[in-house]
Amino acid sequence: VVMANNPYIDKIFNVGEFDVVFSDHDRSYTSLIHDGEMIRSTDEPLAEQILRRFGFTDEDILSIDSRPKLYFTQEEVDRCDSIIEKYIGSYEYGCLLFASRLEHMKGQWVGDEYLFPYLKKYKNTPVFYYAEFDINNTKWHEFFPNRINFVDLGLSLREQIYIKSKAVFNAGYQAGITDLSSGMGSDVIT
Repeated sequence: VVMANNPYIDKIFNVGEFDVVFSDHDRSYTSLIHDGEMIRSTDEPLAEQILRRFGFTDEDILSIDSRPKLYFTQEEVDRCDSIIEKYIGSYEYGCLLFASRLEHMKGQWVGDEYLFPYLKKYKNTPVFYYAEFDINNTKWHEFFPNRINFVDLGLSLREQIYIKSKAVFNAGYQAGITDLSSGMGSDVIT
């Protein structure tokens, strides 16, 4: 899904084409000592941890953009641009994501209060959103009363990512879908 339409990918293998796949990501995705300091996997993006394993220095990592780049088809762009035009009318919107694959996070709002000071400048901006629980009668409703639920639009995952990637900001729980859209210039607040 992520690599679709990417001109730098020569071949995408289908599930089941290999009995075993070897990857060095497990070794990279652990705590490590760098310049005498412990770096936990939650403190640095996986892509940058992998770059370190290949010998990149702090200066190298600071000088490159390791955020993911996505390549959308013209059909995806046209469909999503028409949805943005229909519901928002411009590219001055944000996206909210409140979903988790971790059962203990479902329906919880603990910690959200830390996001609001960073979101104050975006208050009352229209947003597309996805939530596993009702955000009416919450501070999110007060901050963003003009909301369009992704669930109601029948979009594919790539289309949702495109809309998130064009947003002025993306806020909510840290998640892979937000990480994917971060490489397109959105202000990411998680």
